[in-house]
Amino acid sequence: MQSQQEIELSIKAFIEEVKPYVQQHSGDLEYIKCENDIVYIKIKGACIGCPLSFYTFTMGIEKKLKERIPSIKKIEIVE
Repeated sequence: MQSQQEIELSIKAFIEEVKPYVQQHSGDLEYIKCENDIVYIKIKGACIGCPLSFYTFTMGIEKKLKERIPSIKKIEIVE
């Protein structure tokens, strides 16, 4: 089982991997914290208020993050 520190390092590495894709659409991501297996991510730029951001995060980023770190329950978006 991974320690909290290892999980956070894995999350941060994952966020850095997906950032370029989000930035291509004038958006950005910032890791805030992981608490009780919920990852809090701040969205920036064009992602704020975008009607498709829900799908990007739940069906794309959240799904891939859960595959990489199965203990993660969900992503909470912070605007």
